[in-house]
Order: sequence, then structure tokens, then C-alpha cells
Amino acid sequence: MGDLLVRGRAEARLHPTHAVLDITAVGRDPSSQDAALARAAQACAVVDAAVERGRHGPDPLIQIAETSSIRTAESWEHGPQGQRRRVGWTAERGTRVECAPDADGLTVLVSALAHDGIRLTGPRWHVGPDTAGWDALRTAAVIDARRRAEAYAAGIDGRVGAVRWIAEPGLRRDPDAVTGYQPMAARTAAFGMEDGAEPGEPLAVRIAVEPVAVDVTVEVAFDLA
Repeated sequence: MGDLLVRGRAEARLHPTHAVLDITAVGRDPSSQDAALARAAQACAVVDAAVERGRHGPDPLIQIAETSSIRTAESWEHGPQGQRRRVGWTAERGTRVECAPDADGLTVLVSALAHDGIRLTGPRWHVGPDTAGWDALRTAAVIDARRRAEAYAAGIDGRVGAVRWIAEPGLRRDPDAVTGYQPMAARTAAFGMEDGAEPGEPLAVRIAVEPVAVDVTVEVAFDLA
């Protein structure tokens, strides 16, 4: 009769294998580039000390740390008539750390980095590609594809035959027509003030490790009899 092409999909929540935290040390000064660099250096020293502590011990929190070069730039203010005026200098240096999914350790690290001149983004939770849970999802996605195919075939009094091919989306058909395979494998934790905290009080930041929502999609072509 022909062939039948379907997509199977499976979802789950997997425990993260690591977290990524972006740390930016910033120094600003209204008059001097050197002064902005000196302020950034103070923030960098706090970052470096916290990262160094996190990389040591019998079970280190920080597994990978990557630090970028320092960047400096002039800060400008634009007036209503299009004129601009230099209002100072900014110096920045970024550090990205990959950490174990340790809630207590991450809470201590974030607390150590809670200083003026330090900007934090994350942590973003990730599930590694070699996590066993992925294989179970791949199997479930193929089972879902078979179930869909049988439902479609039943609608025309047909029968699902042998598998012609199996592929992740984008590997076999026109890449402009098929969305690439992009499993949802990351979640970002947001920081906020706890209920009842008064303005001006230190934020009580506690990191919680939560499962990450992930999904797998597969394309399967069956013989249709």
C-alpha cells in the first residue's frame, strides 16, 4: 500500500548531572580606566578565592572553571539632541564554572559571591548525554511512534508492517523542513527575595536541585500494508 512516516515522542524528568554558573566581575569609575580596572580587580579577587575553594577537597564542587580576558569600555550618555558625553569607564571579566549538582555547596558558593561588583547568572541545570535515562526515553519514543502508526493504519483499515528506517529529526529529511533534534535538557534557577524579607535586608538565597524536564523525538517509517 505504501509507507507511513510518524514521529514518536517521550518525556521525562531526569536528575541533573551538573550545573553551570556564570560569574561576571565588574568595575566602574567615572574618571579613569585604571580606576575601573582596579575596582574590577577587587571583584576578581573575591571570585578567584571562591572558585579556588570550590575546586579543592575530597569531593570538589567545581569541576571545570573557565575565565575570559578582561574587557574595558567607555560608558557614554546620549542627550536628546543626539549629543553624547562620556560618563566613565567599565571593566569586566567573566568566569564560567561547571559544578556538581550539590545544593548545599552551590548555596555556599553563591553566598560567597554575593558582593558589589559581582553579577551572577544561573545556575543552569544540565543532563549529560551519557545519562542512562536518555536511553529509556529513546526506547519509549520508538514505542510511541509504533503506537501512532498503528492508530493511523487502523483509520484506513491498514496494517503496520516492517520498519523501513528510524532517524532523529533532521538527519534524514530536508533540514529546512524538519526541526533539528534539540532535547529540553537545561533549567535555570532564578534568585529572588523571600516572602517577608524587608527591603535592604540580605537576600537569603538557597539553591535547590530539581529534576530537568527533557524530551526525545524520533522519526520512524513503516511499511503500510
